[in-house]
Amino acid sequence: MAVNAIQISKFGETGLDQQVGKLIFRGGLALLAQDDTFDGLSSLAPTGPNQQVSYVNDRGSFVAGQLTYDDTGRLFGLIGVTVEPIRNSKGAPLLRQHAKDAEGVDTLYRNGKPMAMRVSFEHLTRIADFDLTDEVPGGAAREVSIPQWLIGLRTNESLESICVAPANLPIVSSTLLLTEDHDDGAGNHSGWLLG
Repeated sequence: MAVNAIQISKFGETGLDQQVGKLIFRGGLALLAQDDTFDGLSSLAPTGPNQQVSYVNDRGSFVAGQLTYDDTGRLFGLIGVTVEPIRNSKGAPLLRQHAKDAEGVDTLYRNGKPMAMRVSFEHLTRIADFDLTDEVPGGAAREVSIPQWLIGLRTNESLESICVAPANLPIVSSTLLLTEDHDDGAGNHSGWLLG
């Protein structure tokens, strides 16, 4: 799939290498493609040692490719792009829109190598793992057990983000699940730590 990229050199009024809150803005990309399965990109994670990444989107697809950089080391583009449907536990593409709304993704590692992608979904709230083959996620979903209170959040404001703890933390491979707009009644957003 052909993807056009436009380098982004400002974040609001902030230019390259300037501070935004506690972060430094290094630049970005606006990605455009003629294929409507490419839009609605929600989250991305690394999938290989050579700048391979995979996104999930609101249309129930994995978008995989390789990031490229210009001569100054700034993000320049995304090449070798593939779009594949996210599949259910029987290996069939997800059919209904409320089942397709993938929001968060992170990489699962074994012995320092990326082995699978963990994906969170809104509407039909759930977590699933997908194998990586040649740095591209796919295959049948392997459902991950989550608490019933999360399963019961069947809205567009349920699971928004996930993060798998890296090997250097005592909670290695545990997954932090964050909700978008579910609070505890005192204004605190809800989350859960799996594992």
